Amino acid sequence: LIVLKLLLNLDIHDILFLHNPSPFDLVNATTCVYQVSPFVSPGMKEFFDSQIWKSHIQDEQALYQEANESLDATIALGRFHVQKELQRHRLALQQAQSQCSPQVVFPCSKSGQLRPDERTICHFGSVECGHACLDKFTLSAEEKRRQ
Repeated sequence: LIVLKLLLNLDIHDILFLHNPSPFDLVNATTCVYQVSPFVSPGMKEFFDSQIWKSHIQDEQALYQEANESLDATIALGRFHVQKELQRHRLALQQAQSQCSPQVVFPCSKSGQLRPDERTICHFGSVECGHACLDKFTLSAEEKRRQ
């Protein structure tokens, strides 16, 4: 994310987000659905380790390998800069989380109930919740930095 920010010359506010404290996510604007943690059964693991699967994904694997090598090379060119930006991002994310999370109401409660609350201003389900607070946070942080 940080390398993408640098490559696209994005501002820090373009990549800030808030963590959804609920294991539920809104779908179809009316239903809260439990988000199952990723799980790989022994049978699935055996299949993913099989030659059939490996031959099926060889093109994707080659693309992934190229992208990874390109990313590593990009980071190596400016490792110090990337690390500095990563630290800035983590600090901004932590500060934004502590400032905005208490003000933001996600559309699904921790128990999976839909909240018909006008404060649940999100886009695409639970995406971009708290964007107004994040915008204010960013403007405030930029003003402090200029002083």
